[in-house]
Amino acid sequence: MPITITFSTWGQSISRARAAQSLRCGLPNVEFTVGLEREASPVWGTRNSPPHPGTIRLTVESEDHRIVIAEEQSLESWTWTYGLGEYDSFLYRRGEEKKISLGQGAVRYEPLGVKADGGWGTYFTPQTSTRYTLMLDVLEPQPAPQRPVRIILLSRGWK
Repeated sequence: MPITITFSTWGQSISRARAAQSLRCGLPNVEFTVGLEREASPVWGTRNSPPHPGTIRLTVESEDHRIVIAEEQSLESWTWTYGLGEYDSFLYRRGEEKKISLGQGAVRYEPLGVKADGGWGTYFTPQTSTRYTLMLDVLEPQPAPQRPVRIILLSRGWK
């Protein structure tokens, strides 16, 4: 069953210079995706991605200072998804990967740059006994009109 953890809610858009949040010990040892849930406009009722301007740095660090997630990109380059008939969009980053041919048209993808605790893009698998700190730095604020954003962790099965 998917797990959703909301650990930062902003009534405003991505415009603050820095936000930090401690994640408690005891998170289940399952893969989570850290992402931004953003209220979208009802005019985006198609599969076309609405604009998500702004540049952020999202970092998750373990209590022993191991880097688990380190993503710094324009939100335009993040993967955007939403449920049919819903107006909230979820933005996250996939990590880099390499396509490897297995012959006869078969391929597999190898993740590159995997960090501590399986950190890859904005995915990671927490260690139950470890505390983490998530930091969000706004490098380039969203221009107007701005929409509310919240940071959430979703476990597998959310798509």
